[in-house]
Amino acid sequence: MNLSDSNNSVTNVFPLPFVGAVYRESDESRVTYGLGLLTVGGFSVNFPGSLTNPILMPPPPAGLGVGPIYSQYQIVQFIPTIAWQVTDRLSVAFSPIADLATLSVDPGFLAAPDDANGNGVSTYPALTHGTLKIGIDAPLIASVGAAYTGYARTLLAIDARYVGYRNTRGFLNFGFGPDGAVQGLGWSDIFALSTGAQYLVTDALAVRMGYSFNTNPIQNDRTFFNIMSPLVIQHGVSIGGSYSLTACLKLSLAYSHFFENTISGPMVSPIFGPLPGTSVTASAAADAVTLGATFLF
Repeated sequence: MNLSDSNNSVTNVFPLPFVGAVYRESDESRVTYGLGLLTVGGFSVNFPGSLTNPILMPPPPAGLGVGPIYSQYQIVQFIPTIAWQVTDRLSVAFSPIADLATLSVDPGFLAAPDDANGNGVSTYPALTHGTLKIGIDAPLIASVGAAYTGYARTLLAIDARYVGYRNTRGFLNFGFGPDGAVQGLGWSDIFALSTGAQYLVTDALAVRMGYSFNTNPIQNDRTFFNIMSPLVIQHGVSIGGSYSLTACLKLSLAYSHFFENTISGPMVSPIFGPLPGTSVTASAAADAVTLGATFLF
């Protein structure tokens, strides 16, 4: 059968909240306390059903696919922090991190298919309000950064990061298990590099720009298993600035564009494995607007 089509996800605005507070009792105090609630990752797709796209067609017996595809995943970190200023040039800090993740998926490829409607055909259940437990851990992240202030009114910064997906539960395995459930996303470890510059136009106004790059965590042969999580973007640029309205209130605004990237691989059957002559292509791009307010008390 010669079936081919292309469909776009209709995902709209995806909010990512960030809230943080830092407190020091006085300028002479060597102890600083902090508390953060940060959204550190996530994705969302919403593909409509199709009569011609072999993946988005209705499931058997009406079609050959799985129907409309929806997913939303968010990881939020709760970060209490305490820092001790050892000298004028050295501080040490302790910061335990608690992660809270939410996942909604339909169809639920991470669960075994069943014949819940009694039509004689096994299909994947919706994992949007069920009680299925799925083990997914946050990956190891190692970072190193530096900043330079040798130019007047200018700050330059760079950050290098390693993210260890390959040995993390939920990311290390891929493919179908004996029961037909997808065993994981099969992501590779990545390296990321971010650079940025800030220039103080006036004592109240600062402008910024930045660039980020990371290697792709998803190999081409695993495209099919990442239809719901096509996080293949590698390059991004940002511009923005902040303005101090008063000595206590600063407002910030930034715009980021993440350039489109594409991967392709075969369709995969739980029974027959990769299907010769088939191809699945996933593309992703994103735009982000960041609004912020800093209040000094």
